[in-house]
Amino acid sequence: MEVVDRFARLVEEFEQWCSAAPTPGDDEVEQLMRCLARLYAGALDLPVDGGLDDDLEQSDEASDEAGAADDSLWRQTYDRCASLPVSYYAVVLDPLAVPAGETGLGDLADDVADIRRDLARGRAEYERGRRRSAAWEWRHGFDTHWGEHALGALTALRAWSRSC
Repeated sequence: MEVVDRFARLVEEFEQWCSAAPTPGDDEVEQLMRCLARLYAGALDLPVDGGLDDDLEQSDEASDEAGAADDSLWRQTYDRCASLPVSYYAVVLDPLAVPAGETGLGDLADDVADIRRDLARGRAEYERGRRRSAAWEWRHGFDTHWGEHALGALTALRAWSRSC
């Protein structure tokens, strides 16, 4: 599953951005846009039916520990995004409705933090050597949650960068 190994490297690159100290200037936006765009494209290459590994099931205790780590990781990432020049942005709730209908409010820091938390679940599976399970976590999360956050974040960052 070479595609899973490539995606794991993209996750690592994104995690490095999330863990790094903010840099001055527009470089922050450019770096984040590149990470998100690569993750989005890489997720499309992951198998839709990655399937769970049959050998081990995560215990409830391990799941509780992962939940606490997820919350801490989410907060760290949310706080990291304070250096970005964009925080809230408008979202069209149904992009297929023409003319555009109801709008909502997006939160860039929440987007980035949610993406990191979702990717961390697959990363944990990958580090256990459960590559099929990691692929399933990453692709399923992309299809059901973090893909939408990535697209919203990219749209907001691109709009900001075009306005400068």
